[in-house]
Amino acid sequence: MAGPRRFNLVNIFIYLLIGAGFYLSFQYVPVFWKKQQLQELIKEESYAAKRKTPEQTIESIVNSAQRQLAVALDPEDLKVEKFSDRVRISVLWRVTIEHPFDIVVAHNFRLREETVFY
Repeated sequence: MAGPRRFNLVNIFIYLLIGAGFYLSFQYVPVFWKKQQLQELIKEESYAAKRKTPEQTIESIVNSAQRQLAVALDPEDLKVEKFSDRVRISVLWRVTIEHPFDIVVAHNFRLREETVFY
C-alpha cells in the first residue's frame, strides 16, 4: 500500500489560501491600525474643541493627522458641530489600496466622536 502523496491539489489550495491571508494582512492591517490611531487623535482633539472654533478644530485635526500619522485629510471631509454641552466631530477618511494587476480598491471610513462636557 502506498502512503498519501505529499504534494497534491489540496495542499496547493491550502498554501494559496495561507499566502492570500498573509498578503491581505500585509495590505489591510496597517490601514486599520491607522484608522484606530486617527480615531484616538479625533478623541483627543474633541476635548480641546471646547475652547476652539470649529474652523480651528478642523485645522488642528488636519495638521495633527498629517504630522503624527502621515494621513492626508481633506478639510471638506471634516464636520465639527459645537453645542453648549458637547462637541460632535465627524471625519470621512478616504483610503486607496493598490493590488497587483492594476486593481485599485477605495475605502471610505467614517469616524465619529462626541464629547459631552459636564
